[in-house]
Amino acid sequence: MVQLTTILAPTCNGDHYRLQTEPVVTPRIHFTDADSASEPYSDWPNDIHTAFPSPPVFDGSLAIQKHLKNVFNDMKSIQFSMPRSSSVTREKLGAFLDSVQGETDAWQSLPTSKERYTWPEFFEFWWKTYGLEATRPLHSKYKDLSRPLSNYFINSSHNTYLVGDQLASASDPEAYKAVLRGGCRCIEIDVWNGDTTTETSQKHRRSSIPSQNRLPYPKDEPIVTHGWTLATPCGFREVCQAIGESAFETNDLPVIVSLEVHASIEQQNMMVSIMKEEWGEMLLDEPFEGIDPRFRLPTLEEVKRKILIKVKKAQHKIEVPQSTASPSAIIEPDITTALSNLGIYTFSEHFKSLETPAAKKPGHVFSLSESTIFRLHPTKAREMFAHNKHYFMRAFPDGARVDSSNPDPSQFWRKGVQMVSLHWQCLDEGRMINEAMFRNEKGWVLKPPGYRSTDRQTESELDAVPQGSLDLTVTIIAGQHVWAPDGDGAYGRGRSLRVFVKCELHVEIGPATTNAATEDDFKLKTGTRKTDHPEWDDRARLKFPRVSRVVEQLAFIRWEGLFWFTLIIFISPVAKTSAPSNCGGPVGPLHDETQNVRD
Repeated sequence: MVQLTTILAPTCNGDHYRLQTEPVVTPRIHFTDADSASEPYSDWPNDIHTAFPSPPVFDGSLAIQKHLKNVFNDMKSIQFSMPRSSSVTREKLGAFLDSVQGETDAWQSLPTSKERYTWPEFFEFWWKTYGLEATRPLHSKYKDLSRPLSNYFINSSHNTYLVGDQLASASDPEAYKAVLRGGCRCIEIDVWNGDTTTETSQKHRRSSIPSQNRLPYPKDEPIVTHGWTLATPCGFREVCQAIGESAFETNDLPVIVSLEVHASIEQQNMMVSIMKEEWGEMLLDEPFEGIDPRFRLPTLEEVKRKILIKVKKAQHKIEVPQSTASPSAIIEPDITTALSNLGIYTFSEHFKSLETPAAKKPGHVFSLSESTIFRLHPTKAREMFAHNKHYFMRAFPDGARVDSSNPDPSQFWRKGVQMVSLHWQCLDEGRMINEAMFRNEKGWVLKPPGYRSTDRQTESELDAVPQGSLDLTVTIIAGQHVWAPDGDGAYGRGRSLRVFVKCELHVEIGPATTNAATEDDFKLKTGTRKTDHPEWDDRARLKFPRVSRVVEQLAFIRWEGLFWFTLIIFISPVAKTSAPSNCGGPVGPLHDETQNVRD
């Protein structure tokens, strides 16, 4: 894990607010002479678990101090305060935090009893109040909940129950708690028969080994597992209990439960009973009055705190005449009526084409693999886009991704796909982009203009929204406490450390022409620094000039430091930031120096 602090040049409208749910920790601030000529490697311990004692120590490296002091000195200029003053007033500091940094709670953060701040006091205030933390939630703005459900992108998970790879990992109800608390609003459950008899075949699953803190699940009830693999199962009831406990713990917007049913008729009826028992009034088990699912979908506001079921619709039982009837001549449906009836506003529909009558039912969901969508799109781009303005489509990773890797979800969002289901078991590039998309959005993001059902004039993603050109410059200034492996494999200072920052812009790449942009045009990196306290000069400006065909809401920038430090920024008029859970140490507030989208 890397401990890196990133400082970028200021800009307006960052719109951060302090995260109040975490305990307040008062750090001890260590100052050194910011005018010193050199800086040795840090003396942090090799054991990373002792790197942050309680309360944590912030060293205030020379590089970080120098550039923060430049910010402080700018505030002391005539523009902000009295010339030649060694301190700034509370009024000027508050104005800086509010108008430049975009801190919405700036004035509440400043003690009314203190009128002036010296440089050390400014530094200590900044650290204690904001923690140099870029990943704090953005300022909550008005969220439009008045649109039909298909008008939103939905934070989605594939094979949610697994905790590792797709072949031999365990199924665990705790996985559902984790993704729901992380903002996921569409989860998947693969349901199979439990041990209905003592001689039940075990050929499709291994015996369950309950975790230390879990009771064994009832063997006669349905189970959840990845069929025909070595994945270990867990009980369907305990999965439902986990969902019931966490579905609306941090978020009151609806949850869609996608059921992949491999269970018998008897076990399906048991599934219905279990869901009603465990979810109670949270389960949407009948249509709302005045919202006939044959004609329209509910709005997001209308299904707050509801669990919606996505499941296949039952087919009518087929019977042959009595004269020829035999036990095998009566064909039972795949899905029972009781279970099918729970698929009210979201139900699975087998994909044949985009022109079938089934493709016009308001609540149908076409689930297609990533490769199927890529094969279909070149010849059916307009039809797919038109379908996805009104109706649901779900994309999921190819089966070959047994390592739980993910595709880039923005490729599917640009095609209007609402549910891009990802493997939450793996924090890779695809998941990081997903984190940026849904940061502080409660799992539902309103589609851009042109992508919605009310937009009658748009026929493809090319004419859906105004596409401008982007001039973006990211200035990397300094970092500190970058951890790297020692020669013996332990994590420590790494005397041969080479630190750099790589920046990637994720936008739609144009058609293949002689002047077309390629992926390499959107990948830049700084020079390397032989220190765990890296500092860059003006040459560390990563410039993306005149990037064409940019849809602000669907363009992303990602940057990485050596090893696992990664930060994701979603490009929009108000900068949105996200960092994955394996990002170690404090991260500076996001401030892009020139973010300019021109029509």
